[in-house]
Amino acid sequence: MIELRKFTKQGIQSFETYLRLLSNLNTLDPPNLNEEPYSNNVELFDSVSIDDNKTFLTRMEIGRYLFEQLNNAGIGREKIIVENPGLWVDVWSWLAFIWLKQFVHIDNGIFNVPVTSRFIASHEWNRFYRHFVATPYYIYSLHGEKNSKLFLECAPSVHNEFMEQLASRQWLITSKPLVELAHILYWDREGNKPKRGAGGKNAGTARRLGKIINQFRLTYDLQNMNVEEILNILPSEFNEWR
Repeated sequence: MIELRKFTKQGIQSFETYLRLLSNLNTLDPPNLNEEPYSNNVELFDSVSIDDNKTFLTRMEIGRYLFEQLNNAGIGREKIIVENPGLWVDVWSWLAFIWLKQFVHIDNGIFNVPVTSRFIASHEWNRFYRHFVATPYYIYSLHGEKNSKLFLECAPSVHNEFMEQLASRQWLITSKPLVELAHILYWDREGNKPKRGAGGKNAGTARRLGKIINQFRLTYDLQNMNVEEILNILPSEFNEWR
């Protein structure tokens, strides 16, 4: 276990440098960035212990673990997302560092390292939603397990099509009715997996839903509609997914 920390600017720079080097390596031997001047304790609240050796099978497990650890320490979503988002950008990046082995793998003899935005958190949503650690917490803490499955029931290193087509739109992923709608359309409750083809490019898929809902925003007050009302205005191409 390790006490929760946040990266300094020097820590971010060192982590980015190591990620660039890692793409040419075949062994994982990161530098020690869990000390000054690379990282500091988070001083706004009591210490929080994080299991730096924990293994996650899914992104859902990442979101659940952080939600429970932080909630148990009295740190709710409001304090993180609303009150101190700038502070937590550096915390998310540090968490991606300590769990680095969850997010990289050997491919053709060297490590396959995803784009930097998966590891280094950002204030800008068009990069933030791609983060391996911040996004599972963000979605799980807002929607709970039932309506996070489309986005988080996948391996820790997977950024799936539902994340890209739906969660990339901040106004959509923050809407409980719209996220519930996506699960009604695309989540197979019996099979506990996405419906076959739901992440494709055909009529009525998640890609189409994002575009249609974006158009509806111009003429409907979607934030004040319930899921049944939104279902009833969808074009017929979505009927087979209900």
